[in-house]
Amino acid sequence: MTPAESVRPSPSVPSGVSAEGATDVPLPIARRRPDPRDTNVGLLCVSVVHRAGRVLLIREQDEPYRGEWVLPGGYPHPGEPLDRAARREVAEELDLDVEIERPLGVFEELVPGRDEVPFRRLIFAYLARPVSGSAPRASLEAIDFAWIDPRAPPAPLPAPVRAILETAAEATRSRRAQTR
Repeated sequence: MTPAESVRPSPSVPSGVSAEGATDVPLPIARRRPDPRDTNVGLLCVSVVHRAGRVLLIREQDEPYRGEWVLPGGYPHPGEPLDRAARREVAEELDLDVEIERPLGVFEELVPGRDEVPFRRLIFAYLARPVSGSAPRASLEAIDFAWIDPRAPPAPLPAPVRAILETAAEATRSRRAQTR
């Protein structure tokens, strides 16, 4: 059999599927947020909102960091661009409109999962600044918030948040040095 013959479609193509393998029938789009316990990997988008050398943190309402200081963020909706999800989450949690300046990086976190299998979170972090005239407010998701000095963050602070703050501090130092 030649390589070309090995990739030909099967002569018995199921109804609703084209010879190229693409479905002719529209597939349903998932409308619910995936339950992180159903998979081993989850995507999370966060924003490092900065103003006058300070960074905005929220006191987390939900597990696994209930009561701890974290960055505003959450899970993207299906098909939602990650930077847009980061902006939306800040608006939902703090009623604050922000402008995304640039990506900071991808950070990884392992948290307890089902059956003692760790759940892996990939955290996409973005540097953002408040839009003029916008001020944060506490919500059901963010029971408290504070503008903090990133060099002296409050405790308790989860390890991924600390790593993201260090990266943000380095990025803003580099940017200031380039503009001098």
